[in-house]
Amino acid sequence: MGKFETLTSGVIAAFAAWFAGWAALRSARLQINAQGKAESRQAAIRVDNFARALHAELADLVARCCFDTEVRWHTYLPANAQGSLVEHELRSFAPAQPTIFANSSGDLALLGEDAPLRLVQFYNSLTALRRDIGDIADGLTGNPANPKLVRRVAQRFLFTLRPGLDALRALSPLVPNSEDVERTAIGAYDANRQGGPPPDGTLRDRIERLLKSTNTGRQ
Repeated sequence: MGKFETLTSGVIAAFAAWFAGWAALRSARLQINAQGKAESRQAAIRVDNFARALHAELADLVARCCFDTEVRWHTYLPANAQGSLVEHELRSFAPAQPTIFANSSGDLALLGEDAPLRLVQFYNSLTALRRDIGDIADGLTGNPANPKLVRRVAQRFLFTLRPGLDALRALSPLVPNSEDVERTAIGAYDANRQGGPPPDGTLRDRIERLLKSTNTGRQ
């Protein structure tokens, strides 16, 4: 009887030890799974917030390029166009420096395969526009820019439109209210428009119209 009790006690003890180990392992796995799900949710929220912020900045910069091209620069695109600008007037058209994009190079890969390239292409075109405006303005030395230089800036404005449109299209699937953001962006500039109502259509429609009217838009 004593041997049986000893054997039974050993089996119970072994089972208890196995069960405790199993319970501990199961608890650890549940904790790891819960932590993994929480990290996945946080990563998704991070990508969502990043895309929203980047799209808001992009929409504003693209809208500015579209608006300025519509109200001023498209008239200087023909080869025989005449026009001149003094230094301070020319500098007023220089696009703002991006802040969100400039500090997000390490996170662009979170946006998928297409959006990072489209964003880089647009911001490169914006840098070229800003550089040419600065270089031309620096060289004026009190004289107005001649028609050739003015047309060069007009072409730089035009060359931002296709990359800007492509960037908006690539990023918008990550931003649920992208159309509202773009409408607000161009609407802010239209509020200061003089000489009649703004053109019909969305920001993207208006860019497409400008590109068709000039039959170009790429460098």
